[in-house]
Amino acid sequence: MITLGRAELRDSAGAAPIAGATQPRPLALLAYLAVVDGGRFHRRDLVTAMFWPESDLERARHALRQTIYTLRQAAGGGLLVSRGQEEVGLGAGVLTCDAVEFNALLEAGQVEQALALYQGDFLAGLHASGAADEFEDWLTGSRSLFRARAVTAATTLARRAEETGELATASHWLRFAIDADPLKESSYRTLIRVLLATGEAGAAREVYQSLSLRLKRDLDSEPSADTRALLEAPVLPAAARSAPTRPGSVSQPGASPPIEAAVPPGAPPPVVPRFRYDWRLAAGLALALATGALLLPRWWRRPEPPPLIAVAGVEWSGKADSGTSAIMADLLSNGLARLSGVQVVSGPRLLELEQRLNQLPPPVRALRAASAGGATLLVRGQLSGAEGARRIDIQLIEVSSGRIRYTVRASGPDLLALADSAANGLAAYFRAPPPEGPVTAGTTRSLVAYRFYEEGLRAYYAGDGSAALRLFQEALVEDSNFAMAAYYGAEAARRQSEGAVMNRLQDRMRRVAPTLPDRERLLLQTAVGMAEVDPGSAVLADSLVLRWPGDPDAELMRARAYALFSADQQQAIASARRAIELDSINQRRDILPCRICDAYTQIALSQLSINDFAGAERTAREFIALQPRQASAHGLLEGILSRLGRTSEAAREAAIGDSLTGRYPAPVMDDLLRAGEFATADAELERWLQSATPAVRDDGRWWLTISLRTQGRLQEALRLQGDGLTPAGRSLGNHGGSDSTLLAQLLCESGSAREGAAMFAGMAIPRNLPSDLHPFHRARQASWTLAHSATCRALAGDTASLAGLADSIEVIAAGTGSPRHLALPHYVRGLLRRARGDWAGALAEQQQAMTSPVEGLTRINYELAGALLELHRAKEAIQPLQAGLRAPLQAGGLYIARTELEERLAQAFDMVGQPDSARVHRAWVERAWRAADPQYQSRYDDARRRAGVGRQAGTR
Repeated sequence: MITLGRAELRDSAGAAPIAGATQPRPLALLAYLAVVDGGRFHRRDLVTAMFWPESDLERARHALRQTIYTLRQAAGGGLLVSRGQEEVGLGAGVLTCDAVEFNALLEAGQVEQALALYQGDFLAGLHASGAADEFEDWLTGSRSLFRARAVTAATTLARRAEETGELATASHWLRFAIDADPLKESSYRTLIRVLLATGEAGAAREVYQSLSLRLKRDLDSEPSADTRALLEAPVLPAAARSAPTRPGSVSQPGASPPIEAAVPPGAPPPVVPRFRYDWRLAAGLALALATGALLLPRWWRRPEPPPLIAVAGVEWSGKADSGTSAIMADLLSNGLARLSGVQVVSGPRLLELEQRLNQLPPPVRALRAASAGGATLLVRGQLSGAEGARRIDIQLIEVSSGRIRYTVRASGPDLLALADSAANGLAAYFRAPPPEGPVTAGTTRSLVAYRFYEEGLRAYYAGDGSAALRLFQEALVEDSNFAMAAYYGAEAARRQSEGAVMNRLQDRMRRVAPTLPDRERLLLQTAVGMAEVDPGSAVLADSLVLRWPGDPDAELMRARAYALFSADQQQAIASARRAIELDSINQRRDILPCRICDAYTQIALSQLSINDFAGAERTAREFIALQPRQASAHGLLEGILSRLGRTSEAAREAAIGDSLTGRYPAPVMDDLLRAGEFATADAELERWLQSATPAVRDDGRWWLTISLRTQGRLQEALRLQGDGLTPAGRSLGNHGGSDSTLLAQLLCESGSAREGAAMFAGMAIPRNLPSDLHPFHRARQASWTLAHSATCRALAGDTASLAGLADSIEVIAAGTGSPRHLALPHYVRGLLRRARGDWAGALAEQQQAMTSPVEGLTRINYELAGALLELHRAKEAIQPLQAGLRAPLQAGGLYIARTELEERLAQAFDMVGQPDSARVHRAWVERAWRAADPQYQSRYDDARRRAGVGRQAGTR
């Protein structure tokens, strides 16, 4: 049976349609029996209720018998069989169905074979007149889900083909996706980019024109700015630059070897038949795409996607009261969110979308905002009456057509009773039980608090973080249990780098979250879990995306969770990409707060954590192309280029970022030090130290200390960094985190390792932490600094205490949930095994300690490579050392001088017989240690001799 693209029953050879089985109702019945629940038997009374709802029981059963008789006569007696008197189903092995085979092939990873079966919508053109609404709902949901699976599979094949440079194949699958979903702009955008990369500018413009005409005709809209920008300044993908185009092969998801494409090499791609697209289904497509894969095991039992509702505000009849209207809309949204089988676009998300569309008239703005948020239904209401006798008239509107689907009138003495009554009325439409719990949960009864909260949201989405934070705090003064004010206040504090405020608000969120309904509880617990690096937050983030499938903040939170807790960084990248796609309304210049900035940064960080610097560079450049006036985009690229040693390019990006923000160009110091330009860096830093601005002087002392330490001038660095630090501050580490950390590290490396160990140990229990700080933060601080204390003890030769210290760190780190901190005991035990000469054991421990070769604790790279060198596995030592050289100098790279890494890398290259590479790294060491303290003198002389530096070079 053919169901994808048309409805047709063919003979066993598939050669010709069966003449007697062409009527819509028999075909619909046969398709339903074939695909629902894997072709199991169905009760006759349920089948008759679906296909003959208007007939009485006897007439309906007679009609079913006649239909079964017709199908048996046309296709054979074994096609439909009975089980007892009450059940009917398909005969075993008699009928094959392309829809069933399509799903089976996708599940087996045979993606191209599955897509060869997809010729259009499920049962396209079929209309079973007189069937029940339940059948139409099943048919609509099935079409959406089949289409979603086809589009997802095609775009996956296109992405993989593009990554391997097979651009002709990528173009073919993108055209397939566009045929399946002609209104999905991201598919057009990717196809335009691929065509430009292959030099087909004319074809790219034709695709753009096709998109423009489609959007104008169906949506009265136009392509987004980022799509237009592709034709103005095309960017060549790295895959096209680095790999040859081989149109005959496409990578299959879930399998390592590529499979042959349906298109022979050199032949034009097959033409996929076009079919009419039913725009009434488009509003449900976004939800189907997000949830289809997770619902697949049971989708035949519940094929229709749950409705996604937007509450677009409530108006007063006869007078304006925006505060009361906003509270009413929020209360109503909360009530609807408690209905089973219903999803609601979050109020803050809808407010953000409306704010971006404020140039439109209110009715149009509401529909456009609901559509942009992925909603299928819009709730609009009008309030009337006075306190004690309120009334609300509600319309439930279909977003795609603007048609009114349902109306509700409710009354009550106050807003709370009114919201409860209205939610109950809407529950009847959705055939759901009334919502449980009070509608005020997660929000507030205080009109004053809500007004502060709403203004805070407006400031937050306008990019004024400090004003937003202040307004959210004012809302909490009016109502300390206002959970959502605490949530957005914590987000604003995070963006403003107000760590102490953020921690206090998150502690409040933690306390109130268990008392909240499911939606608010899930959001707050995910946010708190992320802040506390709780691995369980990844599961919560998955649930959050399921509950709010069109919310880019939910996808971004999932990206962060996967980046922290999953070995599959590709999933983190995919979720961040999805957040960018969902936030297309904000993909224009100078929009803050920059959710897109966060998403691009997360993609790049995930790529850096797996040492994919080429991918991270592409991401940063894509970010700049999209928002060229975002300083953070240029800063992201500058950091990547700096760590790759491309100093001049990095300096150019830093200068652009500085011009956009007016900041003092501290990142340039990172570039100069990586390049070994110590004289230039030190001269500039001396000028910083003379600045009248305290912040500039502090930056100057910090960077000059790092520069001197890199040059082996530890005594000078100690004097500079120790200025103003009291003896008590030294011993207890209470003098500002970064300054005391660097000083303790200098003590460890300069012959005062025991003093440095004591200072790090004092930081584990600092006196200046807030008394109400969550135990997670204390555990993270203690485990991190105790690990550095262990480093100092090992340098001092005090190995007796390392075993006990490792055990203590293990107990403390268990309270963090952070993979990096949980791995620290392995690092300390590796130090102990190294001291005992157990190099194999030391290697095993350091391998377990390594959580990221670039973004972790770089001293682990150094220790791991040292063990490999001792075991005569020098070739394996090169990669962790090279990754260590790319680490951030102010984070994990602070705990080992770059010069030490360069020296060990030169040794590794010597051992593998690559003297030229060894000389390059020894030349860097010689340049750094020319004026080093006496403890480095013999190593400097050796580096100078092995680098082949002559008298002239040595005195330059």
